Amino acid sequence: MTIINKKNTQDIINVIRQAGIAIIPTETVYGIVCMPNIDSAIEQIYEIKGRDADQPLQILIDKPEQVNQYIDDKKLTNKLSKYWPGSLTAILPINKIPLNIFSSKLIYKGGIGLRCPDDQIARDIINKSGGALAATSANKSNVEPTQDPYNINKVFNDKILILDDGKRHNVAGSTVINYIPATPVIVRRGVLSDVAINDLMEI
Repeated sequence: MTIINKKNTQDIINVIRQAGIAIIPTETVYGIVCMPNIDSAIEQIYEIKGRDADQPLQILIDKPEQVNQYIDDKKLTNKLSKYWPGSLTAILPINKIPLNIFSSKLIYKGGIGLRCPDDQIARDIINKSGGALAATSANKSNVEPTQDPYNINKVFNDKILILDDGKRHNVAGSTVINYIPATPVIVRRGVLSDVAINDLMEI
């Protein structure tokens, strides 16, 4: 059995820091995560999910102010800070590409997808793993995510260590907004309200 109690987060952190992949809870769905600068781990996630190579993973950060390391846009960072930690993934046009921190496999059309999850366990793991993790939902590509860690375990044939924090109850993932174009584009509507989305589109 690869499911472990949420008290044993260090086991998950050890796997991640040793270039492995693991599954952790967020406030929306469970996510498969790995170090963001290790190509072999990122490739393993693509392989086990059956994910197309042109669909970049997002990057989870442990605190909102980290975004200042990657972009120079005070108005936008102030806007994002209103909704982080939270269920918002922002695709940002980075102008400070920290190649020693992020694999080029995570950079798409000059941008990266960032999210600071509203889940203390997730943020603790991210923090103790170095402050950022590559991530994607814990499901096979083109299949709806399951909210139960025991069902997730069956999906991946007992091959990935899973931190059990109970069932998730959100049917949607994070809202995804692309800020690379001059006018922001909603890529996916998730759990954020229409009021929040409208506010986020005004920059």
